[in-house]
Amino acid sequence: MTVKLLLKWGVIGMGSLEPQDMSYFDVAPVKSTASIECPVPARVVFAVLADHRRWPEWIGMGVSAAEPTSQPESGVGSTRTLVIARGALRVREWFIAWEEPAVWAFTGIDCRPRVFAKLVEGFGLESLGEGSCRITYRMGCELPLLLKPMSPFFGRIWTRAIVGALPNLVSAAVRRQQSGSA
Repeated sequence: MTVKLLLKWGVIGMGSLEPQDMSYFDVAPVKSTASIECPVPARVVFAVLADHRRWPEWIGMGVSAAEPTSQPESGVGSTRTLVIARGALRVREWFIAWEEPAVWAFTGIDCRPRVFAKLVEGFGLESLGEGSCRITYRMGCELPLLLKPMSPFFGRIWTRAIVGALPNLVSAAVRRQQSGSA
């Protein structure tokens, strides 16, 4: 889908970010990567990632809501809004990869206030056999001109935050498997 179509359909508006594809992970000026091993299969972790409304239970980082904003709610092309810091920050996301159970990623398309110029985040899930997997998180972003001097600091802070969130994702996946809802 092109940016022109997104504008025409009203997907992008004031405070909009420049949508990116998966290749942006490799060229983004600010990057964050973290991995963790998980004692449950990738399909269970993917189910936790795809359960938008329950993100606040494990992601931390001030996320208070994750609401789907499209029909269908899942798959490439679907959208959701993340509410952070009690609504002080809202990020609208457009899913660019949804390959169950291996790849799940989105690009930011709107952010209020506009703290990003470009944003891509995603999770890769690699089976390790014996019912376990490796979760790898990647983020690539560019900050708006006025915030660019903070880019190195932002990258370090973001990496620290996601390293703290990954064990919560593992715990949520373990609970999901134990409850049999995976």
